[in-house]
Amino acid sequence: MKKTILSLLFSMAATVAVFAQDVNVTPNPAYANGTNEDIEVVAYSEVVNNTSETITLTWTRTVENLDNDGWATLVCDKNSCWAPFTSTKDFELAPGEAGTMDVHFQNMFSVGSGYVEIEIKNTATGEVYAVGEYSADAVVGIEEAVVNTINIYPNPARDILNMELSEGIARVELFNLLGQRIQFLDVNNGDDLKSINTTDLTEGMYFVNFYGHNNEAIDSRVFSKID
Repeated sequence: MKKTILSLLFSMAATVAVFAQDVNVTPNPAYANGTNEDIEVVAYSEVVNNTSETITLTWTRTVENLDNDGWATLVCDKNSCWAPFTSTKDFELAPGEAGTMDVHFQNMFSVGSGYVEIEIKNTATGEVYAVGEYSADAVVGIEEAVVNTINIYPNPARDILNMELSEGIARVELFNLLGQRIQFLDVNNGDDLKSINTTDLTEGMYFVNFYGHNNEAIDSRVFSKID
């Protein structure tokens, strides 16, 4: 008797598992990361019809948790990308078809994180096939992080200009107001404190330009030389 009951339960569980895979979201969960240098961060996913019949489905954004009031989300399905105020739409999938089901986290060049759930159900019966989970993070960009660690002092400078740098800086160049390069300094990784001898500079204003390891301009600072 016990074996019969166990066999029946196992058969029922297997049937449910197979049915639950008739329509699935993949990958699930979907994750995306970016920086505050991005206007949006996208978590990509697809809805797959594993049946032998064409199915009309409805997606509904049931959960939207954003820790930044300036953020919004929009959903892209196989038909279109919908405005943030659109929270549900119908779409059709042919047998074996995989359709787009992406969530765009519009961070608008700001940091933060977000989480969204998209429910996929049979439009005719209301039966829920899957719930897609989407999350995204936007952190401070590398360039901004590097800029925030640059410090020059004293300013004005008389004999020495000290520079506190990060590992993102590879080269420092000193220019006068005419655009002429006065000094050039290579920066070794791990050496976060450098200095420029300003004793022989004439009194006035100068630019200190900072460059990354790919020769990209990171930042520029102004300092004054005094006698």
